[in-house]
Amino acid sequence: MDTIKDINYLILFLVELAMLYNFAAWGFTLRAPTVVRYLVGLGAPSAVIVLWGAFFSPDPAFTLVQPWNAIGEYALFSLSAMLIAKTGRVKYAAIFFAVAVISESIALL
Repeated sequence: MDTIKDINYLILFLVELAMLYNFAAWGFTLRAPTVVRYLVGLGAPSAVIVLWGAFFSPDPAFTLVQPWNAIGEYALFSLSAMLIAKTGRVKYAAIFFAVAVISESIALL
């Protein structure tokens, strides 16, 4: 059972990395001046890293009780999937969202 749990945590970690990629890709593909694209492309994932570290990491600075912790994680995954879908990668967004929801649901069990 521990092996399944470890594999799921690995998948969740990869989903979190993909989420950061999604925020960066969205920022860099905005139809805006180059400076704005760089600011958003680097700033959005940075903001998510700070938010994730403060509330959703394994050892958060601010502990949220359930269901708020799960709602926050699902919200970030949903926003990430929505933003990457706006770049035209709809199939990737659907796969990302499905894997994120399934893996997070298994982790909550």
